[in-house]
Parts: sequence; C-alpha cells; structure tokens
Amino acid sequence: MITYDYPPLAEQDMVPKFIDEGTYGQIYEVSRFADLVVKVPFYDPGLDCLVREYSIAQALFDRGISVPKPKGMHTIEWRRSKDMLIKDKSPHWYLGTDFLPGFVMEKINGIRLYDLRWSDRRELFHRANYLRLEELDKAEALGFIPCDATGSNAFYLEAEDKVVLFDFDGWKWKK
Repeated sequence: MITYDYPPLAEQDMVPKFIDEGTYGQIYEVSRFADLVVKVPFYDPGLDCLVREYSIAQALFDRGISVPKPKGMHTIEWRRSKDMLIKDKSPHWYLGTDFLPGFVMEKINGIRLYDLRWSDRRELFHRANYLRLEELDKAEALGFIPCDATGSNAFYLEAEDKVVLFDFDGWKWKK
C-alpha cells in the first residue's frame, strides 16, 4: 500500500462525488464536508503538479487574489465500489479503501464564465469577464504567470458580483 505524508482529512470513510476533471486530476465533492472539494491526481507524476498547484493557489490567496480558499494537501480515505468506478470515471481502478493524496479547497458555487458566454445573459458575461481580467492583472502584477486562465477556469458569483479563479496547474510564479 502506498502512503503519503499528508495529514488525513477525516478519520471516517468518505464517499466522493465526481464533479469535473482537469489536466492532472479529478475534482470530487466530499460528502462529509459540503463546503469542500478535493482534487486527486490521475497518476503519481500528477502528484507533483498537484502540489505545485496547491502552492500557487495558497500564494494567490495569501495575496488577495480571488481564488477558492486552499485547505491544504491531505491524505483522503474513502471506500470505492464497482458502481463508483462506472459512474465516476475514476482513474483508480481498484476496489476497497483508497488512500489518495489530494488538494483540498473551498467549494465555490458559481456560474462558469464559459457557460455564461453561451447563455442569453451576454451583458452579465461581459461584466464577469471584466472582473476575471482584473483578477488576472492583479496576479500578473504580483509576479504570477497565468496559464489556461480562460472562462472555463473562473466562476462568477452573481450575488457578490465577484469572480473566483481556479485551476492553477500550469501557472508559474516569479518570486
């Protein structure tokens, strides 16, 4: 069994719910914590990318850029069943209890800018895109080099008139 040097997220088993996937991993909602999501790597080299993404997200958050609040790298324990492998398109092809490394962050309930672009709410899309570009400008002024910072990687929170950027696996930072 592979073990990881990250603190466990919880002591009891969790049931993951597949949400989306990125270049290096998949994103799951964790049922025990409705306000958290976890990104797990597809494969072991993806772990380095995930650790780098966590570091970038934490640095952005610490500097006031609008991103989901990082909660850290954790070892995630959950049980898998055959049904989950079919429904969730899991890259982890074994059954039983999994111990996986994961980047845990705040769950954001917003509208993807990409989805707004193709809706009948074009004015709202333009406002949200303007806010996205402002956040990217602030990040660049702090020495970050965004990569893949499209509308697919930003949520708009209409009630707050705010954009939250996410998915930093390709970003770089000139410290």
